[in-house]
Amino acid sequence: MNTITAHLDAEIAKAKKQAAQRIAKLKREAAAEQKKIDAKVIELLRQQYPDQYEGLVREAMDALAAARAKNSKGARRPAPTKPVEPQLWNNDADGAYGEGTR
Repeated sequence: MNTITAHLDAEIAKAKKQAAQRIAKLKREAAAEQKKIDAKVIELLRQQYPDQYEGLVREAMDALAAARAKNSKGARRPAPTKPVEPQLWNNDADGAYGEGTR
């Protein structure tokens, strides 16, 4: 590889790294902005439609409680396992049958 190609490869790698960092920063900024919007929507919903807000709060709490119960139930009970039966007889390369490999 000549020096020009090596230099170009290094520049490309540097540009890709900078672009990835910029994209990650933009995604973090977009997520932060979305959180602000969501908080404002909740505030407006609470102010303008208090009954619907309370109903949605109860519904969300019930859904979260159900998910917690489902997850904790699964955590306590291991998945059923299929019993392994010992192999007492096997067919060797000559086609003869005999007691399992010892």
